[in-house]
This record gives sequence, C-alpha cells and structure tokens, in this order.
Amino acid sequence: MNRLLPVSQSIEEYLNQLAVGKQPNTVKSYQMTLRRFQSFLADRKISLDDSTKKLTVDHVIEFARSLRNLAPSTVRNYLAAISEYYRYLFARRLLGIDVADHERLFASLKQMRPRSFTLPHLPTDDVIDALIKEVSKETESKKTTAKGDVERARLQRQRNIALLLSLRSTGMRLGESLSLLRGNLDYRAKAAVVIGKGRKERIVFFDESAWVAIQAYLKSRQDGGTGRALSQLPLFARHDRRAGGQVLPLTRQRVEQIFTELASKLEIDPKPTPHSFRHWFATRVLERTQDLAALQDMLGHASPVTTRIYAKVSTKRLRQVHDATFKKEI
Repeated sequence: MNRLLPVSQSIEEYLNQLAVGKQPNTVKSYQMTLRRFQSFLADRKISLDDSTKKLTVDHVIEFARSLRNLAPSTVRNYLAAISEYYRYLFARRLLGIDVADHERLFASLKQMRPRSFTLPHLPTDDVIDALIKEVSKETESKKTTAKGDVERARLQRQRNIALLLSLRSTGMRLGESLSLLRGNLDYRAKAAVVIGKGRKERIVFFDESAWVAIQAYLKSRQDGGTGRALSQLPLFARHDRRAGGQVLPLTRQRVEQIFTELASKLEIDPKPTPHSFRHWFATRVLERTQDLAALQDMLGHASPVTTRIYAKVSTKRLRQVHDATFKKEI
C-alpha cells in the first residue's frame, strides 16, 4: 500500500538522505533542481502540501521538455536530479503509478538527455608553469611589518605552492583537496586517500615537488600545540587574522579568489580555475600513456564515458596516428 506523504516532506527526506552519500555541491545542485520542479508543479495547481500520489510520469516528462533552452550540461544535471528523486519515490512506494509508467519515464528521460559533451578548456604547459612561478614569489604584507602578519603571509605562500603543485600532480577535484586531513597522507607511498563523488575512496599520488612543498608547509605550521590530534587537522588550512589560533580548513571561496588574483597579475584570459589543473593532468596522463582505464581510476570517474572526453581533448596521439597513416614515404 502506498504511503501518504506531502510533496514537501518527500523532498526534505530525499535531500537528507542524499547528503549522506553525495558531495555538498551535488546536494546544492539537486536542491536547485527540485525548487525549479516545485515552481513547475505550482503552475499546474499541485502544491507542496499535496500528496506525492498526485505526481505522475507526465509531470516529469513535461518538466524535462521545459528545459530545452538551457545549456546541455545544465539539462543533464537537472535530469539526473529529477531522475534520482523519482527513483527515491518509486523505491518507497510513494507514487501511484505502475511498472509500465516506470519504464516509460526512464526511457523518455534517457532519450531527452543531451548526448554532446563540451570539451574542457585546456591550459597550456606555459600557463600552468606561470601560475606556479607566480604563487612561489615572496609575498610579504606591504601594509604592516608586524611579526604576525609577516608569518601569516609566509604560511599562505607555502600553502598556495603546495596546493597548486598538488592539483597539478594528482588531478584532484578542488573539493577533494580541501577535504584532505593530515591523516590522509601516506608517507611511504607519497600519496593520499581522497573521498570522491559518491563517497568513493581512491589513492592519489604526489610528484616529488608537490610532496616536498607539502612537507615544508606542514613543518612551518607547527601544529603540535593545537590540542587536537594531528591526523584530524586539515591539510590545507586558513592563515588569516579571523582564523586566529584555530586550524581551520581552507575555503573554496578563498582558493577561487587566489586564482582570480593570479590570473589578473599574469593577464591570463580566459581565467584558469582549479579544475583547469585537473584537465591539464588528465590530458598529460593520456598523452603519455594512452591508458584510459588507469586515467579513469586516477580521476575517480564512475563511468569510462566521462573519461573519454579527454581523448577528444588530447589530439597529439591522433595526429601521430594520422601522420603514420597518410605521410608519404620519402
């Protein structure tokens, strides 16, 4: 027998469950989708107080069709979110529809899902090198020579060097790097255990320059007097006045600000982002190894389809194959 549950309560319960296994950004994206779906339902005289039994397959299909004018990547995100919500409703028997409608819904959504991928913007080797060189410059405060401010500036510089070198050599997502704790480091392998999308663990490896930068940064922090276990402290921490003596994790907003400042100083357009380093890493690995399976594991992709986008970006091997096929013998 179907449960009687208001639409509002079903959405709340779904998002609470989602928060356990998804990254915060994914949860936020799904929240936005469901808010849009709520507005769509309101236009059709279905309120949040109505039972979920009023929801039909045609509501979702019509909602999906209303997204046609949006960017393909946005449509894919919206369809993924609404699909997962309806799967949740099906699993808990909160809908008054049969198996045939179930099959019709997901067949329709699959058909409407945009197939094309937008190739990621790939920064050149020169851009990556310039960013790291710029962030490595001495940056002492011009406003004050107070010992505390000078020390904070030094720690910020060491942290930024370690972060950029880590992004370059591991291909981590920014959220993964900011979630790292000191205890996640594997000193024997010069690696770290990261938690990726879907709460899946994987190992990332640092090159020598990144590992040395991380160790120099951690040594300068002198975290021993915090009263907390070192293993539970963030790998990349804040070093601003508002943090005080607390060891707080570096924020995404601050990293984005750092990249904006670097792009402005170097007059780089389009502005590189932390994710640019992931694109650069993926393309470099693919050009050097041609091993899509290994790259999929390194990036933490659930599907090889996602990884194959870098095969389109990495054209060097395609050029070599083409030349070998058509180049005239001399």
